[in-house]
Amino acid sequence: MPAPILTIALNNLSATTAAHGSTVQVTDVTTLAPNTGPSNATLMDFFIQTTNTQPPSTGYFDSKNVPGIAINGAAYTRADGSRSLTIPASTAPGNSFIVARLRAYPTVFKGVAITIT
Repeated sequence: MPAPILTIALNNLSATTAAHGSTVQVTDVTTLAPNTGPSNATLMDFFIQTTNTQPPSTGYFDSKNVPGIAINGAAYTRADGSRSLTIPASTAPGNSFIVARLRAYPTVFKGVAITIT
């Protein structure tokens, strides 16, 4: 049976002038129960959207995405299981939400960490 795909709304990101040009790093911090070490969960991709609602399973990269941020998860894959992107200066003012999608198994604690620099 394939692992379930989990979508998590991570953080409210204010698209102020200070946020423009920032780098967002998302890291898979999923561990085996009870937090004993790395699991076989994987961070598939993440994106930024204007609401904190979970998108339909087939709509991850649709018009909900913030204009100017086109995310292709594979393009941001890194060996350490983290992914990053730079918020374009053209991002519209207002609040946006960082959302991550993981493929995980039921026996693990699922989670991600973010860093905005």
